[in-house]
Amino acid sequence: MQRRFAIILGGGRSARMGRDKRALTLRGRSLLARAVEACAERELIIAVTPDLPHDVGADHVTCTLEDPPFGGPVAGIAAGMAALPPAEPGDEVLLLACDLPHVGEIVALLDAAPLVELVETEAATEASTSSTDQESKPAGKGIDTLDQRTADPQRGLDTLDQRTANQQGAVDCVCLVDAESYPQYLAARYRRAALDAQLAAAGATRSLSVRRLMAGLNVRHIPAPEIAADVDTPDEAAAAGIS
Repeated sequence: MQRRFAIILGGGRSARMGRDKRALTLRGRSLLARAVEACAERELIIAVTPDLPHDVGADHVTCTLEDPPFGGPVAGIAAGMAALPPAEPGDEVLLLACDLPHVGEIVALLDAAPLVELVETEAATEASTSSTDQESKPAGKGIDTLDQRTADPQRGLDTLDQRTANQQGAVDCVCLVDAESYPQYLAARYRRAALDAQLAAAGATRSLSVRRLMAGLNVRHIPAPEIAADVDTPDEAAAAGIS
């Protein structure tokens, strides 16, 4: 039986913003409330936060926090995972930062991307055809192909992701990629077993970077330059219509 959980991280200092990002409002609702609403279909929503904004009912979420506080996002992820019920095969975990203005669109896009065995895709077919063609072409042609991939790194990344997923039969995570081609690991869906394994291998989680935690995962990247960005500064918040 597949169970779907959500962990929303909101326990940071918001140092660059200068005020609590959880309580920032967009169209009359706090950012944390919007994240909770976007996750409404999950069996359980864990909010990693010391307290809730006034517009988030305690009956909708389970609150937890790393001990001691302000241990960084990986410590928050570990605290959120520890608050889930005992694991079962097929469990999924949606990880979200609390400062995503487009959180509803993000969740919809992630939910549409399967965490299942993948069939042959156009990108994988293209990669396979390219590999076959190169066997009968001079070496210089292979260099041209590499140059094209370098000129368009996102296309090369997508092709590699699809080829890897096709070869291995499954992915551990589907993760949005922002306008600067950075993976947003706090706008992603994970196989719970894979995330548990990464945390166990990491050991100490305090001050560990999210990128380092996720380094061993087989990730399927989903370019989403229009919606993937979070807000860290007052200027970014103003640009997103957040007050």
